[in-house]
This record gives sequence, structure tokens and C-alpha cells, in this order.
Amino acid sequence: MDSTVNRNLTQLCRLLEEHNCRDVLALDLSGRCSWTEGFIIATVNSRGHLAGLLRRVDEALEELEVKRLRRWEGDGEEPGSETGEIKTWLLLDCGDFIIHLMNEKAREFYELEKVFHFVPRMSAAPPQS
Repeated sequence: MDSTVNRNLTQLCRLLEEHNCRDVLALDLSGRCSWTEGFIIATVNSRGHLAGLLRRVDEALEELEVKRLRRWEGDGEEPGSETGEIKTWLLLDCGDFIIHLMNEKAREFYELEKVFHFVPRMSAAPPQS
């Protein structure tokens, strides 16, 4: 995996952990997938938590100079819908990596970790003092 991608994944995982996401996991897909280098998967506590995280992640991506290419909201909710609510799963395609922010029910149902059981897992380094 490219060192810049590795650094970005590590920093974003740390950010998600600091903002109370559970079971934060990064998967190294380099050499195993033609369309991305890695995944970040994290469990969120509520819709409000997810909405707040989106703002923080967007700020972090800007600081890291990573462009978000696409956003997809799960559970049949289309971006920009009338309700404007994010439902169960938010996917952020950043090209070199993809961020999956899911509620507990969606994470248990889709089991992305099991789909990609054959790839190395990464974890965020402990916060620097």
C-alpha cells in the first residue's frame, strides 16, 4: 500500500475512534482489488452521530488534501432526498480508499469484514502524546 494512503487511513481511523465510532477497522486491499487500495469500516451510534461524523470526516479529508469523489447513502435514501436524513450506511468514495460508516444493524447484516476476510487488517496507531 502506498505510504500516503496508509497514513491517510491511519489518521482517519484515529479520528473515527476519537469521535466514538465503534469497531473501527481498516482493510488493506492493495494488490487484491483493482478499484481501491483500502476500506475503512466503522459503526456509528445514531443518525445524529453519523451526520456529525460526516462533517468531521469532510474536514479531515480537506486537511489531508483528499478529494471525495462520491457519496452514497444506504437504506434506499437518495442523497438530497426530502428528509435529508442519513439512514443506515454512508459510503464515501475517496478513490484510493472508501469509508463505510454504518449503524450496528447494517454492519451486522452486510458483514463487509467477512466478505473481505482474506485481506490484511490495519488498526489506528495509539494517539500521539
